[in-house]
Amino acid sequence: MHMTDCCPATINNTEMTTLVQGVAKRTVGAPNVLSDTQTLGAEDMSIFLNEVPGCFFFVGSANAERGLNTPHHSPTFDFDERALEIGVRMLTSVALEYLEQA
Repeated sequence: MHMTDCCPATINNTEMTTLVQGVAKRTVGAPNVLSDTQTLGAEDMSIFLNEVPGCFFFVGSANAERGLNTPHHSPTFDFDERALEIGVRMLTSVALEYLEQA
């Protein structure tokens, strides 16, 4: 097996992270915002974050009550589509708040 570098580390910009966390707390409630998630997987978002300030974040989409909680990349993976509304609200709210600060 031959390993190659594919992506640099994904490191969020501090100011954008503060902005995103604030929006998330208002959108889904502070108890639902976790900031200690770390992953070891390669993520091409790092290439964007090396060019412009940003914040890579996850929108939870599992719903055990509906049987929608199998892991990503599983042949049975599916997600609760209600999470799409949260994602859209997050992205639009972050963009609007960022533009208001500019």
